[in-house]
Amino acid sequence: MLSWYIALPTTLALINPRLGKFNVTTKGGLVERDFFDWRISAPYLVLVLLNVFGALLAIPRLLFWNSFEADTVVMNLLWTLFNLALLGAVLGVAAETRQLRTAPRVTKSMPVALCLTDGTRIVCESEDFSMHGLGLRTDAPQRVQRGGRLRVALWVDNQELSFPVEVAVVRTNHIGLRLCKLSIEEEKNYVRCTFASPNAWNDWNRGTEADQSLVSFAEWFSLGVTGYVRLLESIYNGASWRRGRPRRSPVR
Repeated sequence: MLSWYIALPTTLALINPRLGKFNVTTKGGLVERDFFDWRISAPYLVLVLLNVFGALLAIPRLLFWNSFEADTVVMNLLWTLFNLALLGAVLGVAAETRQLRTAPRVTKSMPVALCLTDGTRIVCESEDFSMHGLGLRTDAPQRVQRGGRLRVALWVDNQELSFPVEVAVVRTNHIGLRLCKLSIEEEKNYVRCTFASPNAWNDWNRGTEADQSLVSFAEWFSLGVTGYVRLLESIYNGASWRRGRPRRSPVR
């Protein structure tokens, strides 16, 4: 999706490093609703139209103009369909889905202790963590009140470190914690206990199946189809909005 836009600055940077300029992507943004980025996808929409025209042109070529070299026409048609599938996957990137998390979560099981105000502790196990909080599994969620201010203890290199948290979610065997304002030193220690922990990434790809060429090709092709479906949904929703009708996706 970005290749169209980075081709020129990277080429200039290759010739003269002072010529190529890049902007740093904004981090931590929210996507409050689904939308299709028409601006960034414009070059690829043009390529889609050109390839569709080429695919349709294969019909008269097979029947009338180049019927004597059908094998060449079919080969070019298959290559054009391949391009369309690839472009569909690219267009799928332009379809932004609703994203209300400002920080990515990492699924990880590790020992955690929740320090209550009366001085007692609840031994827990983490489900996931992010730079904004943690999700915990526990057998005693009833001892915690939503909105309460507590401290959570984590370990790194046999050292215990605690951090101020607010209880955001309490439900059966689950507690969601939101980190309170941390100092720079506390942030460093929190990262040491979570993202920079030696065991944090040991099982990041556990359960991932080995690559299989045909399966990967089918998955990629399905992404291409999904890209076109999202494009059609965006066109339909835009037309419905202009007519004053409620937005509803025709494809489920």
